[in-house]
Amino acid sequence: MAMQIGFFLAIIVLTTGVQAASENQAEFGQLCHLYQLMTEPIAPITLTQGAGEGTKTSPLAAVQNIMARAQKLNISVAEDGINTVLADKAKYKNKAAIDGDKAVKGYFTDKTDDDITRLRAEYEEITTASGDSAAFRKKYGTPLNKQQRDALRAPISTLYVQLIGVRDEIKHRTELAYTLITSARVTLAKAVYGDAAVAPIKDQIKPESPLPAITAANFPWHNTGDRNAVCKTAGTDANKAGMALATDMLCICLKHQANTHDACSTSFAPTQAAYNTGRTPAEAQAAFTALTAKCQNSQQTYSIQELPHLLTSAVAAIKASMGTNHVTAAAANTAANTPGKKAFFYGRFFLEGSAPACDANHASPNETAAKGICIDYSGLMKPGSDIPWLKLVHSGINQLQTAEKEESAVISLVGVAEGLETQMESLLLMKSLLTLTAETLLTATSNQPSVEKQNKCAKFDKNETDCTNNNCDYDNTTKECKSKAGTENTAGAKAATTGCAVHKDEAACHNYKTKNKQNLRGGREKMVKMKGRPINSKVEVFS
Repeated sequence: MAMQIGFFLAIIVLTTGVQAASENQAEFGQLCHLYQLMTEPIAPITLTQGAGEGTKTSPLAAVQNIMARAQKLNISVAEDGINTVLADKAKYKNKAAIDGDKAVKGYFTDKTDDDITRLRAEYEEITTASGDSAAFRKKYGTPLNKQQRDALRAPISTLYVQLIGVRDEIKHRTELAYTLITSARVTLAKAVYGDAAVAPIKDQIKPESPLPAITAANFPWHNTGDRNAVCKTAGTDANKAGMALATDMLCICLKHQANTHDACSTSFAPTQAAYNTGRTPAEAQAAFTALTAKCQNSQQTYSIQELPHLLTSAVAAIKASMGTNHVTAAAANTAANTPGKKAFFYGRFFLEGSAPACDANHASPNETAAKGICIDYSGLMKPGSDIPWLKLVHSGINQLQTAEKEESAVISLVGVAEGLETQMESLLLMKSLLTLTAETLLTATSNQPSVEKQNKCAKFDKNETDCTNNNCDYDNTTKECKSKAGTENTAGAKAATTGCAVHKDEAACHNYKTKNKQNLRGGREKMVKMKGRPINSKVEVFS
């Protein structure tokens, strides 16, 4: 009697997992979650700008705004020829009129009428003292005079050219990220429905939109295939379990008979109830539509930073569930029937002395030996291999991760663009400090004795008499003979004063003055160039 009581207690303990319905509710929830992750829209790439919560915008829109502001800064230092065209609407009303003037056509070679209209509007904002333009003029002190424009043109133009390069890199990387995300969505769609179903809708798939509906006739189900033929063992043939998530979701929820299909949801009722006979792809697609309606509604979009992690976790949950959802009635009676056989069963199955199987051909397959509402993936899970549709999920994850790297680079480049704009602003705001005139340079250097003067006095070192007789200063401490301080400027002034005095008529005096002015201008230009400021550096104005 004691042995009989012990036996019955064992049966009670081993069969506690038996349920009348919803045996695969956990697995169904896992596949629903993964299905939703792979079919819902992906959030667009954005960055947040501004104080507080800020405003979300795309990196490309952000850099275009930067470019618009920077172009006005660049136009502020434009050459006279550019300003002439932009200021005179009547004479230079369009591109054709500009091309007719050789003096200015070179500035607008690659521009269209629309470009010129836009540039003219920006020029007016810089030079007009009304409305929004007044704020720009007040902040930057525009319009600048020619001397300021000449001094600032080269550095501001250089920064603007760099900004154009950054903008182009942002555009390129944004397009690459979008292509990768689109490709990932196509890959994930194939994981859900298989290649044949996705091929006709491939060009309709967009990251920001829900996955388009597939054609019912292309649903991944064997034409005239019953439940066991499709689901009992996974394989690599088209429309078999293991080839598409949609197929496998049906497999763990359908019984191989005309009976209540309540393994996943008690309210799931396919239009065609009998799956112990052949069903068409269209009929299976109708059953799948009814089944996915039982998934918990999420309708949530995820970013490409979040989605790879969520997909990875969802796949891990599915694999962790394999071989765990079973009812044990007795120990295996041979080595071939040991629990190792069940390691890759997904869904409810029954364990007892004989080998377990995913044969759902019974009114209660979850309570019958060698039966189960499950999929046997054992044939696919060889070393280095995986379930085909899960391989596609991993491929999609890799594409999304690559896109995320491009997105991170793009957002960093927007920061670089902001830095370049700030430098351009700073130069314009410091224009009064940067405009060092040639006269200032001349004054700073005129008090220094010439090399000839220094050499003339140096030869009288240690000879005070000769030193002082030759208009030099003698240092008694060092015994050195040095040029007198300020004599260069005095001599220059004297020469300038006596220059006209030696001429007896007005014409000769005028010619002397003109020649001296030309010489002075040449000297100034040399000094400015020596300071790294080209007199007529051309601005890179528009892009």
